[in-house]
Amino acid sequence: MKKININKITSIVLLAGFIFAGSKAGTILAKDNSDYELKTTPIAELLEDEDIQDITVLDESLDEGTINIVGKDAEFRKRIMYLEYYKSSGEEDSYNETLNWLRDNFKDTAEELLLGSVKGAIADEEKAPINTVTLTPAADYNEDTLFLTPKGVAGVKDDYRIEGFTIESKALNDAVNLCATIQDMNFNEMSAEDIVKLYDEVVTTSKMAIASGASRHDDKINEKNSKKYIKKNYGI
Repeated sequence: MKKININKITSIVLLAGFIFAGSKAGTILAKDNSDYELKTTPIAELLEDEDIQDITVLDESLDEGTINIVGKDAEFRKRIMYLEYYKSSGEEDSYNETLNWLRDNFKDTAEELLLGSVKGAIADEEKAPINTVTLTPAADYNEDTLFLTPKGVAGVKDDYRIEGFTIESKALNDAVNLCATIQDMNFNEMSAEDIVKLYDEVVTTSKMAIASGASRHDDKINEKNSKKYIKKNYGI
């Protein structure tokens, strides 16, 4: 796999941090109990891991512009940092404008991260372009299924034929079903704190899907790496 070139995109978030460090918001951003502090690290950091690059075509898809999970993640994180700055500096209009941007762009960003992560895993296993993969959530994704994981469906298009697979992987299903849940949500009145909390969940779920990878057995898509392996090796 070729190495992903993320330095330019990652620097957006780092630069914003350095700018704020010299302002009165800098001390707030450094606090562990900040209302708007993300607990997750950027997706770009995970994709730099050589082991991850061996199980996903996300780096190639990013270079081609097929998906933009690194850029979307970096932009959303930057806006959250701005939100903290505007709050601390008392710039109410800029604060409200940034909060509305987060509300307006949450669904699009979450969909890019969650579905892009799953499609990348499946595309790698099937040796197929990422844009040939389609995903459908489980019909009962929003129901209480106790210990049973709601299973979605993946389709991979080859010429004029689409081959369908049942998604058995919990990590992949969690990503697809969380995306479906978010698409049904109304963000118009969601608080900044709730947006940050939910975005952390999106990033963690996306990272789990990426690190899980995909392994096909007949017409079923399973995980390549177990949850135990992921936690031990990637700390997600």
